[in-house]
Amino acid sequence: MEFPEANVTAAQIIAGVLAPTIGYQSTDKLIIRQTESGGNRHGDGIPVEEYYVTGDGTTILENLPLEHPVSPILRRISHPESPGETDVEGEHVSDGVSSTVVLLASLLDEGLELIERGLHPSSVIQGYNTALGYALSGLEEERRLLTDQEYPDEMKLAVAKPTLTGTYPGGDPMQSSDLAVRAAEIIGVPTPESYVTRSVQSDSPADSRLVVGSVLDRNERADDKMPETVSDAKILVLDGHDSGQLMTEEPEAEFTYSGSGLENITQLEEAILNKKHQRVDKIASMGTDVVLTRWGIDTEYQNLLAENNIIGIRGVSPLDLQQVRLSTGAKAVMDPSDILEENLGYAGLVREVEVSRSEQYSTQRKMMVFEKCENPDSVCVFLRGIPSQYSEQLSRELRKATANVAKVMGQSGYAAGFVPGGGATELEISSRIRNRSDIPDRSQLAIDVFSSALEAVPRALVSNSGISVLEVVNELKAAHENGSATAGFIQPVNQTGDVVEHGIVDPYIEKRRQFETAFEVSSLLLSIDDMLETSASETGSNSKEPVYEDAAERQQAHLETE
Repeated sequence: MEFPEANVTAAQIIAGVLAPTIGYQSTDKLIIRQTESGGNRHGDGIPVEEYYVTGDGTTILENLPLEHPVSPILRRISHPESPGETDVEGEHVSDGVSSTVVLLASLLDEGLELIERGLHPSSVIQGYNTALGYALSGLEEERRLLTDQEYPDEMKLAVAKPTLTGTYPGGDPMQSSDLAVRAAEIIGVPTPESYVTRSVQSDSPADSRLVVGSVLDRNERADDKMPETVSDAKILVLDGHDSGQLMTEEPEAEFTYSGSGLENITQLEEAILNKKHQRVDKIASMGTDVVLTRWGIDTEYQNLLAENNIIGIRGVSPLDLQQVRLSTGAKAVMDPSDILEENLGYAGLVREVEVSRSEQYSTQRKMMVFEKCENPDSVCVFLRGIPSQYSEQLSRELRKATANVAKVMGQSGYAAGFVPGGGATELEISSRIRNRSDIPDRSQLAIDVFSSALEAVPRALVSNSGISVLEVVNELKAAHENGSATAGFIQPVNQTGDVVEHGIVDPYIEKRRQFETAFEVSSLLLSIDDMLETSASETGSNSKEPVYEDAAERQQAHLETE
């Protein structure tokens, strides 16, 4: 198959997989992921199958076994590659991935038809670019602000709910939507540091709540003699290495010995213990109630902390330390001998909780909860009663829902507002583009097919409901031609009507991103007319040119020749 037909076919296949996941009455996909076990419990190298049931476009796109050369481009629709990525589930995920891919496939299909009719790819792309300008202008006109709404709080819930509907069986999307809204109001658009979810299978989903603070999973008190609960707690975060930990250090260089060998050892032990006492005395004098360390707390330090009724928590990951710092306002201290009172954070309540017993291990699963923080920059959604196979999916969807609400509110620098959902915005903009009178003649064909391509999303929405696509879409198109800008498809009642009145809306900035991304990727793929396979040759040992392993070596060589 020749280009660009090959690229169009690849996108259409992926769109065919994702289209059924659009809307309230969408279908899910079963993902079977094979991983190799570590060899301890399952045997060396024995494949282990993990099962996921999801309707999330990003999850499906990431797990599709794509081998086509354009697959990396299509995967980036879900989120761009970025340096310094963490293991946080859904860290860079945007909403509306399935709709974007469906629109992209429609633009490619329409564009390919024009190319086959003799229009040059550059003319198609130029027409698409003009149409995109009209679309973004229309999108701006359709934008509505929360401040102009009679019931803004209900509209925030309406923004969050579509992402969370059908996330897991038995779940209450309104309860999850409320968690997302409250989190967005506190921290804005989530980041790996400002937003975390913790999930346990015990109890009921109704017991899930938003912790205005942090929750450390599988961290506990370093010693049972330490308090289990502290109110109005002052928090100390030790984030250094050797000098910043509560561990026995090497003797200082200026320490001098006198007397016999045994006396030397005694003097050394007394000097080390005295230094530990001094450190803990200083920590206690600040009114510190909880100390967190990145590495360890040795036995003597544990005993001293316990004697002063201070909770010590050791082995806290860098990301968790950052979350505690953001939620409590604590500043990282690199040396416990150099503590200032302004370094301490605050939590209204710190407590150790046992959330469940592990069936595979004899140890208990414990968490340290920091809550009732003042003006926190990090929060935690504590999910209970969530089956393990849904935990990852729900965490991802909650993060997306929180981000959508924050973006509609205009937080974190995003353009505020929402647009009508249910296919209403696509059909309204399609109608506006189709009825423009100032379109250049040479761009008319490409602009017309861009307008037609916008209908792909509402068509998929109606198709997933199992009713007549042609009848419903034609009815909606007629409504928009007659000036009803908010006419869309209302689910699950499967009727047409005013979608804004029914709380069916989409974040303005996400809809804009969908249009722009679909245009950019379709233009890129339509402009490719061939694929060249190349292989890098290794520099031979007799070559006179130096071989540099990385950019740093090249830079160093350049400096040395200056």
